Amino acid sequence: GKGGVGKSTVALNLAMALAECGRAKVLLIECHLRRPQLGAALHVAPSWCFAEQLAAHRHQPNLPWSFIDIPQLWLHVAPVNPRIERHQLLDAPAFAIAMERLRHAGYHHIVVDAPPVLGSADVNLMQDAADGTLLVARAGRTTARDLRRAADQLSPTRLLGMVLIE
Repeated sequence: GKGGVGKSTVALNLAMALAECGRAKVLLIECHLRRPQLGAALHVAPSWCFAEQLAAHRHQPNLPWSFIDIPQLWLHVAPVNPRIERHQLLDAPAFAIAMERLRHAGYHHIVVDAPPVLGSADVNLMQDAADGTLLVARAGRTTARDLRRAADQLSPTRLLGMVLIE
């Protein structure tokens, strides 16, 4: 379905709006490990996938990070390589440490394209390390019941709001 495209597009548009004309240093991280789409959307292939970097940094925390610079969008992006093995769940402690380190790397904003809330605990693991969560729902496709379940699954203190997409 097109569900993932909409959510990733919202994350990309938010990152681009925050970075507009280079006024802020913005990093867009893809954490939708099962159906990554960011690389394809931006026509870039990561030399070192974000999921692999996360795993490597767990053992060697001082390794440099590798991101793709997209100068025309004023963005750095960390896509997931769709061809890597993706049976692993997101590693919550490694993700939290990564967020902490990247906050100190001079980024004004870090936007995380997360997997769908329902059917996975990944978002809950990420939410603890994030300042806030924006819930994306698709008009005419997301039921009120699913929306309520998703909102219930997320920590209310970190829920910034909702984006409704066509």
